[in-house]
Amino acid sequence: MKKKGQVFGLSYGMIFSIIIIVAIIFVAFYAIRFFLDTNQCTQVAFFHDSIQSEVNTAWQSGFYHGEFVGRLPTSGILGTGITKVCFGNLTSTASGSDQIIKIEFSKDVRFYNSQANLFIYPADQACGGQSAAVTISHVQILDASGNPIFFCKEVNQGKVSVNMSIDTKDNLVSFKST
Repeated sequence: MKKKGQVFGLSYGMIFSIIIIVAIIFVAFYAIRFFLDTNQCTQVAFFHDSIQSEVNTAWQSGFYHGEFVGRLPTSGILGTGITKVCFGNLTSTASGSDQIIKIEFSKDVRFYNSQANLFIYPADQACGGQSAAVTISHVQILDASGNPIFFCKEVNQGKVSVNMSIDTKDNLVSFKST
């Protein structure tokens, strides 16, 4: 004979306990995912801040020739999945795979009308696209001949490097594609 309040031989208290345990596990996974996403956004923001800081240092010094090396974790549970960092204006010339990336950013309304000159690729890996395009002040992006260009640098082992320079006669720091 079945007792009232039992389903499959489980009491109401046992069923309620299982529901509570499942809810706690769900909330725990949601919280972990939230903090990992926040960590990735923070890493991208630190990269933006560090490159702007280096540009400001070079711009204020009046003479600087060097290589900026920024860090963007790309793999593992705390990685961002970012494969390239691109520099330039979306109206500048580009070639090869850089041209394809430029076209992707140009088609996206979020980036096309902005004055951004630093782009994170793929865009959705930079805080869901919110930090994919930013403006770095006091810079000009040039090729070896001194013409405006759009170029990308690979993120290798979590590092991306770009050559920066400013001479006493220059007003802006130059990012070089080579």
